[in-house]
Amino acid sequence: MCRPDLRGNRLRDFAGPAQYLLNEKNGRIPMRDFLAQIPLDRVWEIHLAGGQEMDGYWLDSHSGKMPDDLAAFSQEVVQSLPNLGALNFEIYDTFLERLPPEELDRTVDALREIWERAGVSRSDAPPHRLPPGPIVGKPAPPTAAWEEGATRAVWQDDPTQHDWPEDTAALRLYARLARSFRGSMLVRAMPRSLRYLLLRDGDGAETLLSRFHTAHDPRLFTPLEAQSFADFVISQGELDPWLLALMDYDLAFLNIVRQSKAQLVRFPGDPTTLFEGLAAAQLPRDLPDNPPWEIELLPDGFTVADFTHTPAAS
Repeated sequence: MCRPDLRGNRLRDFAGPAQYLLNEKNGRIPMRDFLAQIPLDRVWEIHLAGGQEMDGYWLDSHSGKMPDDLAAFSQEVVQSLPNLGALNFEIYDTFLERLPPEELDRTVDALREIWERAGVSRSDAPPHRLPPGPIVGKPAPPTAAWEEGATRAVWQDDPTQHDWPEDTAALRLYARLARSFRGSMLVRAMPRSLRYLLLRDGDGAETLLSRFHTAHDPRLFTPLEAQSFADFVISQGELDPWLLALMDYDLAFLNIVRQSKAQLVRFPGDPTTLFEGLAAAQLPRDLPDNPPWEIELLPDGFTVADFTHTPAAS
């Protein structure tokens, strides 16, 4: 996507050709039509990335190597960018770990070849602005109604919430990805609680997560999403004292960062056996139920103020 830079009146980031090439593959605006609509002399940064196919759609997933067709098209595009100042290749760390070193070397070489062609076209004049084309087929739906229906359909994984059935396949994919992201957020925020649930309930843990996602819209701040999940589990009648204690334990680590205060967590017995079992991905058969234990978690020698305090001017 492009963002206006008010200071320099330039399009700072051109998140294509990768993103817009994917749009074209997914049946949206052709790449060349998009390029004809923007002032190429104001582009000074390009972002490139790999993608993948899922359920009949191409995803801008920042995964793996740069596709050959993207590299070839980028070599052509950059020739008309006289003020290009940066070329970025984006890949998530989890995918970078799986990328063979020789493939990474080839990607770097391809980026160098693209960079060498930047601004070499004969003219740096902005492209001709094409007039808006005629609307083909039925008119576009009202934006607010379309977005509201799409949001409900994605969060609840229910395409019938959306009044435009031609979007059903895409909405199912979005719902799948959104729930996967929410689940990964909870796994990072509450690792012990989620592992305990998976070991104890198996597929039932997935069912519980699905019910939670349907019942509650996401809270995009991780501690709030974690607390929302814990509240949901309790509302379902959960009585296992070890799971309840683990949820308090996981939430306590988040609260330390937010509040910079010590947190007290109570367990029904010595949690050592439980922690050792979770580390080995095994649920202990017999857990002590007495005497109760209390664990005090302390801030790790810093507070939020350490990162926000502005020293007084001398």
